[in-house]
Amino acid sequence: MEIELYIRESEKGKEEEEEKEGEKESEKEEEGEKEGEIEEESEKEQEEEREKEGEKEEEIEDKVDISTLSNYKDIPINYIYGDFKLDFKKKIVYGNLKYRLQANKEGNQIIFDTNKLNINGVYQITGPKEETESPLKFKLGEEDKNLGIPLIIDIEYKIDDNIEIRIDYETTTEGDSAQFLTPEQTFGKNHSYFFTQSEMIMGRSLFPCQDTPAVKFQFDLNIIVPKELRGMISGIYKSNEIYSEDENYTIYNYEQRNNVPSYLVSLAAGNIVEKKN
Repeated sequence: MEIELYIRESEKGKEEEEEKEGEKESEKEEEGEKEGEIEEESEKEQEEEREKEGEKEEEIEDKVDISTLSNYKDIPINYIYGDFKLDFKKKIVYGNLKYRLQANKEGNQIIFDTNKLNINGVYQITGPKEETESPLKFKLGEEDKNLGIPLIIDIEYKIDDNIEIRIDYETTTEGDSAQFLTPEQTFGKNHSYFFTQSEMIMGRSLFPCQDTPAVKFQFDLNIIVPKELRGMISGIYKSNEIYSEDENYTIYNYEQRNNVPSYLVSLAAGNIVEKKN
């Protein structure tokens, strides 16, 4: 009897040990499953973070400069030529500028930055020998209190197309770039003075442009000023002559063969003299 009882207790003890081992294995499996779930969740979170970072990078790449309203990546300016005429009585700059652009993709609009400008007309220039101008439809978009108003020009183009347009416009006294000083505000007290300040993004209040350092262009520009004053532009001086439309004005011509952004187009006019050592 004692032997049988011992055997039974021994078998019972083995069964209990086997049950405990089974429970331990079950616990290990559960722990393994939990660890697997944690790893899966961690990998999922990391993947979501990578996706978010990728989306941010795509947004940054798509919009390199958030301070411009123009579509400069689609069809950037590469050359500007034309006239700035100064009216000291009205404190206005009358602009007649021609732009050459090359399309990087197919599109149906050119968008320029403007701020406090009056746009009088936009024209497409065609013809290799005799220039022909055709009016283009345009509109001013919604105003942004910090970035100004986009000038939206309707025009069809394909990738690599070279487009040339002319914009007739005028500044206003509300603009930030063009500054007119009365004779009393100058050191000599005898002549008016004019200058522009286009940094950081005030070039758009001097002329329609793609107002971003990402766009650089060359130019040939004239500044037309009263004949008693001298006009200057941030380029190489080429010539000056009596303005053919009004002998009371002189036209000064400057060229720039380095590619420059809009904020480096600077104008000045006044009783300016050259002094050499």
